[in-house]
Amino acid sequence: ACGQELLGSSLYEYWDKHRTQQVAARGRGPCYVVRSRRRMPGVASALRWLAHHQDEDGRWDADGFTKHDWGVRKNAKAGFGNPTHDVGVTALAVLAFIATGNTMRRGRHKDAVKRGVNWLRKQQMPNGRFGVGASQSAMYGHVLATYAVCEASGMSRSRLARRRAQRGLDYLETHRLADGGWGYTPHEDASNASLTGWCVLTMRSVLTFGFR
Repeated sequence: ACGQELLGSSLYEYWDKHRTQQVAARGRGPCYVVRSRRRMPGVASALRWLAHHQDEDGRWDADGFTKHDWGVRKNAKAGFGNPTHDVGVTALAVLAFIATGNTMRRGRHKDAVKRGVNWLRKQQMPNGRFGVGASQSAMYGHVLATYAVCEASGMSRSRLARRRAQRGLDYLETHRLADGGWGYTPHEDASNASLTGWCVLTMRSVLTFGFR
């Protein structure tokens, strides 16, 4: 529910007026911050749930998240996800925290953001790609991770995260298809609308935070 509300159209409807003015004044800053939690019931509770289910290494475990719940064995595989989605799920969780004003330096959940970004950073390959594998979810994971690290680096002014974000953006640009969009692999004939949509959102960070 938290992801649907924060990353859906409502995220762009509730601008923080003060922050938007700051962005216009200095030409950079948060892309989008939820203006009022009172307008989005349940967000604070959802963020607490996410923080509680974050692993010690900083990721959100797609297929083992219930190990954090009471009465479930620590090594239980009781989740319903797939470990190939850990990069994407972790990125979405980080974006949910960022959308409510948390960064790597400030906010009630700043530690969750910092640990999540640090885990994503460790998943980046030498070629700039976040995560491994050649499945459809792998490319989704990469673009979501790039988006999250871009936003985190810009709002936190982290040089280390910014370098990783730029490498992720470079990977996206080199894998753009001839029709201008993106596909699951760089060898497809036509782009995928859903994946391209996430890439376009990611490219907004390029303008907001001054990436190449």
